[in-house]
Amino acid sequence: MRLSAIKRKIFPQDTPQLKRDLLAQYVRNHSTSKIAVPASCVLLALMLSQWESWSHILPWLAISIFATICCHVVNDRYGDGSTIADDKLDSWAAIVAVPRMIFILCWASMAFWAWTPDHPETFFMIVALIMSTMAMNASQSGAYLSIYFMEMAPKLLALMVVGLSVGGVFFDGIVIIAFFGSLFFTKIAITVNRSQRMILTQKYELAKAKEDVEQASNAKSSFLATISHEVRTPLNGILGIINLVKYTKLTQEQDEYIETIRYSGETLLTMLNDILDFSKMEAGKVDVENVSFDTFRMVHSVTNLMWSRAAEKNVTIKYEVDDDVPAFVNSDPTRLRQILLNLSSNAIKFTEKGGVKIKVSLLEKQKDTVAVDDKVTLRFAVSDTGIGIPEEARQNMFGNFNQVDSSISRRFGGTGLGLSICKGLTELLGGKIDFSSELGKGSTFWIDIPVIVAASDATLTGAEQSQIIPVLEPIRILVAEDNRVNQKVIRGLLEHQGHIVQIVENGQEAFDAATSKEFDLILMDMQMPVVDGLEGTKRIIESGVTTPIIALTANEMDEDIRRCREVGMIDHIGKPIRPFALFSTLAVYFPVVEPKEKVVAFH
Repeated sequence: MRLSAIKRKIFPQDTPQLKRDLLAQYVRNHSTSKIAVPASCVLLALMLSQWESWSHILPWLAISIFATICCHVVNDRYGDGSTIADDKLDSWAAIVAVPRMIFILCWASMAFWAWTPDHPETFFMIVALIMSTMAMNASQSGAYLSIYFMEMAPKLLALMVVGLSVGGVFFDGIVIIAFFGSLFFTKIAITVNRSQRMILTQKYELAKAKEDVEQASNAKSSFLATISHEVRTPLNGILGIINLVKYTKLTQEQDEYIETIRYSGETLLTMLNDILDFSKMEAGKVDVENVSFDTFRMVHSVTNLMWSRAAEKNVTIKYEVDDDVPAFVNSDPTRLRQILLNLSSNAIKFTEKGGVKIKVSLLEKQKDTVAVDDKVTLRFAVSDTGIGIPEEARQNMFGNFNQVDSSISRRFGGTGLGLSICKGLTELLGGKIDFSSELGKGSTFWIDIPVIVAASDATLTGAEQSQIIPVLEPIRILVAEDNRVNQKVIRGLLEHQGHIVQIVENGQEAFDAATSKEFDLILMDMQMPVVDGLEGTKRIIESGVTTPIIALTANEMDEDIRRCREVGMIDHIGKPIRPFALFSTLAVYFPVVEPKEKVVAFH
């Protein structure tokens, strides 16, 4: 019973993966001496030739070098063992061990022939050589103990047999040294083996923990994508119908009611977007671009977007750009705008009277005159005359789900994620965020962003363009959308501009229509019965139809957008569908007639 316990302790039951990796470590340890070992054999042969004849040395040298070559061939074939089946591992361990054992037996044989009785010191030299290889085996072969013991046994037996057969104090001492030395080296080998097992076990645990985290992250992303779709679908209907109602004649009272509904829907959409943005930043999936944009236009567009919200509270909003601020810079205008919209929205939310001001100033520059390609730091500051922030609440202003107190959430609404998102985005842009506040008088939040000065003829991104809904020349549009409310919304928006619209309810119907009629554009929803949007798009493209396809999706996670691109869609439009977003996207691909109307309440 005790022997079996010792055996289990020295040779524990290994999993196939652990066995594979231990053997791979053994192979790696012995693969680093492709030149050193043959060279050592040649040098040793030259040394032995001082007292031994070449008739003994040459066979030993040839077999040793041949065995070494075989070892390296086998080791290279095994590699990391990833291609070896579990039931073949023991066979491969034997294959790896065979040429090693031939090499070991060659070295052990030196105890019998590589010394002369007339000169006992030559035997001592051979003992030293063999013992040194035993030490090397302990460190190199300890990863795989069964092979290590096979390597150790012939050398120990050879020394003990020769020592005991010759006899005498000197040779008895050699036997004792060999025996206790082998015990010492075996202890080292076992320690090496345990250390290697511990390292590999920790590696497996880390890999498992990483896999668990990735699975949890994927599950969370899937959950958020589902929730996003389920919430955005009815929200798309609400805001879409409101947009259509805005085209009709309304009394002042009706218009006020509609605006109240719209504002509630926009607030819900903002909260949903905050949660999704926060989730993306937690998962490290927020991408940052670096493009040229017009600083003035970007701030102007933010002010325009927030104007109606400020007007509802009788609060003013204005902006100021210092004269020395470069007109065009390189950074990420989308993320900058998102930060400023969050800060401005907060400022308006907490301001009952007075106003909000967005100011852009040049904080740092390398020299007096700013030129193209110079690196400068711009400060974007948002000031308000609102309620201010108490001293005790300032320590964790940029924390997750943070608000001054619970009454703030009840009174003003919001998730408490806005500032946390601003901080995360600012850091992604390489900048810093901070604030100052005086209770009862207002607050100023600012971000300092490093940018590169760009040429004044830089191309504006679509978001910097005018906030006027473009009007397109009438085109034939196939819309694949299963939700009846969404069908009514998209049909109303498109037909209002004079486009010819055909509605189908799934990807199969879209395929049938696209392959039997000519359309200028296909708008494809993603989640539909029978055949979804991705599969429908693949079938349409594979059939040879070249009509451009744009996704209509409530899932705006990066993975969803990437999948749309991979199947051949040229663009995507997020839900809820906004008139400006819809027609601005279409204007990229189709001729525009003229601007028609300014978007104020529903961008």
